[in-house]
Amino acid sequence: DEAFAVIKDAMNTNIGGRYLFGGVMNQDAPITATSLTDLANNPLEDSLATGEAAQLMRVEDGRTIQAGLVADTVVTDALASLKRLAELDQGPDGPFDGQLTATQRTALQGELQTLSRAFDNILTSQAENGRLLKDVDNASNRLTAQYNALDEAIGGIVNVDLAEVAVRLNQAQFAYQSSASVFNTLRGMSLLNILK
Repeated sequence: DEAFAVIKDAMNTNIGGRYLFGGVMNQDAPITATSLTDLANNPLEDSLATGEAAQLMRVEDGRTIQAGLVADTVVTDALASLKRLAELDQGPDGPFDGQLTATQRTALQGELQTLSRAFDNILTSQAENGRLLKDVDNASNRLTAQYNALDEAIGGIVNVDLAEVAVRLNQAQFAYQSSASVFNTLRGMSLLNILK
């Protein structure tokens, strides 16, 4: 039960209302079985609800990544192994309590090897998602720096204080009128007017 809960929690990771391992159907939890008993009593395909392909995300101009592997490609082997063990536990060769029979011991040894490989696959997938997250964070930081640079460059043009513009315009108009008045006065003066 504990191994099933760990797998289910890992594969049903939800970020921002979307399931990371749901593929293109990321609005639904990828592992739908509610318990190990539910997994054992139903076909394996009924315990998984994922999209056919991983989600594609555009992180930068001209750059798309595959985000979040699809759960059924990551955990099918582990769930199949747990299902076989649960079926054995519930079947005529079960339950797993007390002294193990030869059939139980053989089944457990085979499934432990399968589970070990399956959990290595799960850890590798989670590590890949971590690498992708770091890559997306770096792209986000680059895009934020680009945005800030553009905002700073355009801000001087677009983000103006209209009151300040009006004051400067009035000052410029006053200076122009003053210089025009002085120029007009000087134009009307001549050496003859001064000598008179």
